Amino acid sequence: MSRDYKKLAQQCVEAAKQGDADAQNQLGVFYAKGLGIRQDYALAAQWYYRAARQGHARAQYNLGVLYAKGRGVLQDHGKAAQWYRRAAEQDMALALNNLGVLYANGHGLPQDYSAAAQWYRKAITQGATRALVNLGWLYASGCGVPKHNVMAYALISLSFTLGSSSNVASDILALLGKKMTDHEIEAGQKLTHHPSNLLKALDQYPAERPKSGKKK
Repeated sequence: MSRDYKKLAQQCVEAAKQGDADAQNQLGVFYAKGLGIRQDYALAAQWYYRAARQGHARAQYNLGVLYAKGRGVLQDHGKAAQWYRRAAEQDMALALNNLGVLYANGHGLPQDYSAAAQWYRKAITQGATRALVNLGWLYASGCGVPKHNVMAYALISLSFTLGSSSNVASDILALLGKKMTDHEIEAGQKLTHHPSNLLKALDQYPAERPKSGKKK
């Protein structure tokens, strides 16, 4: 069923002007995406900011995204990090992941792969499937965590199981498969069968173990 975004936008305007944080954030979304209203990132930022100041986690995240991309505001990764952190403090999954990305890339924050891994893990516990790929890459490269192909394979494979696929994830998985033995791949696949235990398993594999089994 089609949605009358113009009507919804008008309704949001009235509620937003009265200080409703949900309406302010939604109005920001309408401006950012040009739904029922002329696309205007600057106005989107203004409405996100109003909601964010009231502690609206989604608006804090959305405002962080605008600062990270320089849409409607001057690009400022430091401010993006500040807003992501506020949303992350409320366990907002995407903000937890994006804060990890900033640490991994050293954008707006000192580059710190260990901190990135911690934020990715928190994001995973809140359901951010993209964080599985990000953390998997850290385990594949040994950045901030002990290098371990089995853990990397399990994390990235799980992201596909949960419906979050990408060309980058496919490429990393393919490269891992070429380096791993049948035994290791099987171990990684078994971990994906019990997602709730996967993070616990990360602590049980402190470093890369000797390879065994037939090479694929």
